Amino acid sequence: MPISVSKPVRQAIAALAADEKIQKALAFLKEDAANTLEELKELVQVASPTFAEQKARAPLYKAKLEKYGAEDCCEDEIGNVRGFVNGAAPRPKVMFDAHLDTVFGPEVPLTVTEKDGVFNCPGMSDDTAGLAMNLSILRAIRHAGLVPCGRLMLTGTVRHEGEGDLQGVRKVFEDDRDIDTCVCLETLDKPGAIINTAIGVYRYEMIFTGKGGHSWLEFGMPNPIQALCRAGAALSELVPPTEPKTTFNLGTVTGGTTVNSIPAECRAKLDIRSVDPDVLNDIDAKIKEIVHAAVAAENARWKGQPIAVEFRRIGNRPAGHTGEEETLIQALWQATEAVGLEPLLWPPLGTNANIPMSLGVPATGLGGGGLGGNLHSTAEWYSHAYEAEHAGRLLIALFAMVGLEGVTKPLSTPMDR
Repeated sequence: MPISVSKPVRQAIAALAADEKIQKALAFLKEDAANTLEELKELVQVASPTFAEQKARAPLYKAKLEKYGAEDCCEDEIGNVRGFVNGAAPRPKVMFDAHLDTVFGPEVPLTVTEKDGVFNCPGMSDDTAGLAMNLSILRAIRHAGLVPCGRLMLTGTVRHEGEGDLQGVRKVFEDDRDIDTCVCLETLDKPGAIINTAIGVYRYEMIFTGKGGHSWLEFGMPNPIQALCRAGAALSELVPPTEPKTTFNLGTVTGGTTVNSIPAECRAKLDIRSVDPDVLNDIDAKIKEIVHAAVAAENARWKGQPIAVEFRRIGNRPAGHTGEEETLIQALWQATEAVGLEPLLWPPLGTNANIPMSLGVPATGLGGGGLGGNLHSTAEWYSHAYEAEHAGRLLIALFAMVGLEGVTKPLSTPMDR
């Protein structure tokens, strides 16, 4: 369903779309498509598993930002890379981001193959295509001589995936408290997508511990694995809300030593999600109650030293939302139409935008690069269809927010955090 775009936003997008320098930049993005694709192939073949981004991809990305004319480039102590396009004023400060890490370890082959215009390589869409698109936009800005009124900040952030738990973007917003607007790129399989709702995620490692012992000689003592099984069976009967959508998942189970030993420990990893923070907290409490009840039932059934369970938090991604009334969403909507794509609000998703949204900073996740799918699998694919259009709408929207010298004033307003 279309959203209502205010007159000031429509006027700003129209002025930018008609500007000679913006037109020059948009034309460059189309001409640069082959270079963007080759750079994407280069980047994706540099392994960058979570927590190992600093080994190769972070310094490579920083070098490319410097090569293409970004200013004040730096890499922080955990590997986040920043580069800037500076205008006459330091504010508003508008950030556009892609994450440097992928879910794939160093053992996964990173070979790019192509068939009928579709490319396959683990990590190519998520999120290497976003990095390549940001570099293309930087080249277009310098080629066309675009000067922002405020300050654009390009970031390649670390520790996004899995137990990285958005640590990279968290640090950026801890260090840079003057960011006024944020766009985070994530390749999707639908052109024109805009993500304005962030899924909240709690993750735990549940650690069940007991005395352990010989399966014959000490039979009859409480068993951590049996307690975990009781908990899993009870959780399978829990019905979470469907509106707002809320989910939970037991993802991994490990423990025990031998088939003839009562285990002293077992562990399970648990993922809980909802778009509503209150509902997330409610289902979190219910799950903990169920697990503790399962442990109590195991202790009551058997004699001997009781077992215990500990919930060790390994993930906490806050939920968030940027409303349709926000200038950023309206600017992206109008800019998407300006480049000939049909805009749509994508269903809730977890992106780096979770963090700024939770802080009240206008933010969005945006379909970046071309199109992609089979994310987080070795069959991940990428197509550079709509690549220039995606880059073009982001470029127009960024300059709507930050302002273009001599053409439009910033739509983004400095905010205090």
